[in-house]
Amino acid sequence: MIGGVLLALGIGGRPLTFVTLQLFLAVTDINTQAGGSYDELLGNALWLLVLARADQTLSIRCRLRTGRWNDPTPVAAWPRYLGIFQLVLAYGSTGLQKLSAHWTPIGGYSAIYYILQQPSWHRFDMTWLAPYYPLTQLATALSWFWEVSAPLLLLALYYRHTADRPGRLRALFNRLRWREGFVLIGVGLHLSVFALMEVGPFTWVTLAFYLCLYDPEEWQQGWVWILDRLER
Repeated sequence: MIGGVLLALGIGGRPLTFVTLQLFLAVTDINTQAGGSYDELLGNALWLLVLARADQTLSIRCRLRTGRWNDPTPVAAWPRYLGIFQLVLAYGSTGLQKLSAHWTPIGGYSAIYYILQQPSWHRFDMTWLAPYYPLTQLATALSWFWEVSAPLLLLALYYRHTADRPGRLRALFNRLRWREGFVLIGVGLHLSVFALMEVGPFTWVTLAFYLCLYDPEEWQQGWVWILDRLER
């Protein structure tokens, strides 16, 4: 916990990240039945922070080193790309492992409805959901197709960064704004899961990877846009 707080403040850099990772693995390995997929995601995220210069900017280390909170010095982008790949791998593999008929038309897309009726998963009694069964079917179909199509996000990001090149498929992906649609559905699904189900820190661990989907320039533009609105 101390390591997590210090990393959030930007103190300690890679050595502290590595120590925090080892402590986290030691704690979670004590009882492997008490965790979940978020343990692996969190462990992999810490590994990526060992590889990345995550305290280069917006950190106390940056403030002490430069006298400013922001340091525009470029850093390697490949750890961020690994973060994107981790997100796609998590979703894609999860979708392919959902082999139950309840996730398909054969089972009537009934998976989410039945999951929400299990006391081990839901936050509160969900028997009131019966009249809205068609909505749970829609959510089941949407979540499954969204997960198995996650690898297309890599293609969409590539097309977005090469938008000046020709190609009908590239133009189609950019016209559909695939990344924005993926993020909108993903955030909506995760917040819904958090509101209705007990899944530990899975929601926040997964959503943390979404930050990697946007370039530093986009975050800077977003910050400028927010400041402009506040001034107005």
